[in-house]
Amino acid sequence: MRTSVLYPALAVALVAGAACKGPDSPDTAFNNFQLVARGSNVIPTGTGDTTAVVTGTMAGGSTLTISYAVGKLPGGATTIDSVFLYTMGAGAANYTVSNTNIANTTYVAPSARVCGSSIGTGTTGLAGVLPSACAASTSITVQPTTVTNANQTTTTNTAVSLSSSIRNYGQQLVFFTSGNFYKRGSLRGTPFVVNP
Repeated sequence: MRTSVLYPALAVALVAGAACKGPDSPDTAFNNFQLVARGSNVIPTGTGDTTAVVTGTMAGGSTLTISYAVGKLPGGATTIDSVFLYTMGAGAANYTVSNTNIANTTYVAPSARVCGSSIGTGTTGLAGVLPSACAASTSITVQPTTVTNANQTTTTNTAVSLSSSIRNYGQQLVFFTSGNFYKRGSLRGTPFVVNP
């Protein structure tokens, strides 16, 4: 009676296949990210310039850097004024408007400062510091921040924790333009993993 080598080979393939990382378990070695930020991604929808676009790359790990190129700025804007990284999903707003008083708008504090001249105002929830200026086609080191959450606990972000969050689509990159720090002058996008 002959025995087949097929069964042991199938068993090895099954075990090896089960050990591979899937989309719900992203490989931590992937620290190269790409981004496409658009005016059409601004929340609430319909408020941004739908033709505005910024593209770029990010490199994560022990430090987090970004380099971007402007395809088209929103109408009336001449420069990128500041850039922030926010811990939130693609469809979430970075602010909450009070039902009783529109003046009581609460803004989500960014998880990292990227660049810009207007960083550190009351609308960001961060203390004023002077980060690097925003400049297209240059490598900018991202500055992770400590955020006070709604329940008054704090989250200390690091380049490593933000890289992990980006791999899981948990970060939004928001570009604010000159002359307008709010919705109509901004572009927004979700950084995503690209193979090394």
